[in-house]
Amino acid sequence: MPLGGGKFSDFNKKINGVYTRTITQGQPYIPAIRGVVAGGIVSDWAPENELFVIEKDQFEGDPVGLTGYAYNDPKNALLREVFSHAIRMYTYKLNKGGLKAKVEGVGEALYPGSIGNKITVSVLRNVIDDSKFDVTTYLDGVEKDKQTVAEKDNTIIEKYGFVKTKEELDAIPDLSSNFGNDNLTKNFFYFRVGDSLVNGEEYAVIFEVDSKKYALPLWNLSSGHKNYYLTLGDNLSGSFINDSGDWKANSATVDVTGKSVKVSLFNYGKKVDLEALKGEPVEKIIDSVSINCTNTTAKEAVKSSKQGADGSLLEDNDFVVFEDGLIPENVGYVFSGGTSGTTVTVADHTNFLNKLEGRAFNNLFYDGNDEVVKAVYDEFTRRLRDSRGIYFQTILQSYNQADYEGIISIYNDLLNADQVKTLTPWLAGLMSSLNYNQEATNTIYDGELTINSNISQSRMEVLIDSGHYFFHETDIDEVSTYEDVNTFRSFTEDKNDEVSQNKTIRIVDYIHNSIARVSNRYDIGKLSNTDEGRNVLWTRIDSILTELVDVGAINQYEPSDIQVLEIENQKNAVEIRLNITIVGTIRKIYVTTYVIK
Repeated sequence: MPLGGGKFSDFNKKINGVYTRTITQGQPYIPAIRGVVAGGIVSDWAPENELFVIEKDQFEGDPVGLTGYAYNDPKNALLREVFSHAIRMYTYKLNKGGLKAKVEGVGEALYPGSIGNKITVSVLRNVIDDSKFDVTTYLDGVEKDKQTVAEKDNTIIEKYGFVKTKEELDAIPDLSSNFGNDNLTKNFFYFRVGDSLVNGEEYAVIFEVDSKKYALPLWNLSSGHKNYYLTLGDNLSGSFINDSGDWKANSATVDVTGKSVKVSLFNYGKKVDLEALKGEPVEKIIDSVSINCTNTTAKEAVKSSKQGADGSLLEDNDFVVFEDGLIPENVGYVFSGGTSGTTVTVADHTNFLNKLEGRAFNNLFYDGNDEVVKAVYDEFTRRLRDSRGIYFQTILQSYNQADYEGIISIYNDLLNADQVKTLTPWLAGLMSSLNYNQEATNTIYDGELTINSNISQSRMEVLIDSGHYFFHETDIDEVSTYEDVNTFRSFTEDKNDEVSQNKTIRIVDYIHNSIARVSNRYDIGKLSNTDEGRNVLWTRIDSILTELVDVGAINQYEPSDIQVLEIENQKNAVEIRLNITIVGTIRKIYVTTYVIK
């Protein structure tokens, strides 16, 4: 919020903005929209280090893409509590350090988390057009996305930067054959591949000399081939020797004297990591030698050995980010390695609140019992309400020591706390949905948690003055809220018990937010501080209060109850004074019955 705001006690503010104060007639909150909640979550499927939004219709439709779980799954219990009444939720993944599940050469999960381990991707040739492939993404065996894609004509996608396109393939020189068999042990590279090379697949070695690439096919693979020697001789400079001494080359001579030669093993779609396999460096300066390079036979072999879908043509979906490159046909690639992250710390909550600052919402909640974390939420609420002019209420468990109109404290705990620890998500959803002429007194709990509501009448009398918001049994198998109050109870002549009523807070917050919203855009820096300009402000405020009268939130007022006043010796400031009377709600009914003889 670029302009100033918050409470004032004297006419001494330096930053332009709208400042407010309440004298026994209010404080509270209601922006242009209702039903917006903010709260952090622990998740197995969510982006990290960013604030994101979940809408009620999204969650109730198909939440699997949002949370990784079906609507009725226990893991979605907290969101079901929130969306019993809320329509939107700003949220943040509190557990950090998770890993994304992946399959090398295929892709990785969209988000970190254990849900990623339930992803499989199949790549199968299309039954109608065999030049195309059906790439299907499954979550826990259920199809979530299907795309039909083609290969790029004459294109090899090689993520490590060796052979990538038809143009690069065509740039491999066509050289006449020059075959020999001497100097097999001079200037050689040695590498051990173990079982990395698969019999039946086609491999080649790529030489890179002065940014030009030369391909040499590796022929006659057998499962027993373990050790390979790439020999750079004076005449026959490129050959492969297996454990049995057999070798094969179809080559031509290229002079590399005094040049750096890079060598890479390539299987027509993916690079075999020589760095992990080599016995000698894969790059060296050659003193006086030539190397053998393939002719068109190897080039055509590389071109014709394509298989599977071209990942660069795939669109990422709600679960997978695909790699560029050829994805070989496979009935099912199983993703693995996904983890959900570490234990939540105080710093994680602080990061969430920092990202939340500046967003418009009605109620914030913390679903937990850590006293240090509660204090962080308390401080955040006071700072934004009192110093920034951003009005909302925060709901915490057993935190009546706040003694502040912006904090609501729930007294009751749960008998079945598991995925949800407290009633704060449900109450935040309910509070956010209330209009400024409504209150939450005597509202039946309609969530799925089991509330510890066994409270005696004598205990209730104590709780009424304690600053706690509590639930009590009103009928068999029915639990209701008792009174819609916040934690404020340090009553003074200027701030009496009206300020402890959340309905009062909602109405006054609505007034303050509405004035700030309109005046920040249309009045500050634009209206002259004249009778005419002040009359414009008066009219704006009158329209806001008229709306509240029309819905029965406040009583009818007199024109003199709205005052827009000059401030002595301050040409760029005005004071607004409002007198309003909140319409009460019947909470006690006394019945006297006269029996007439």
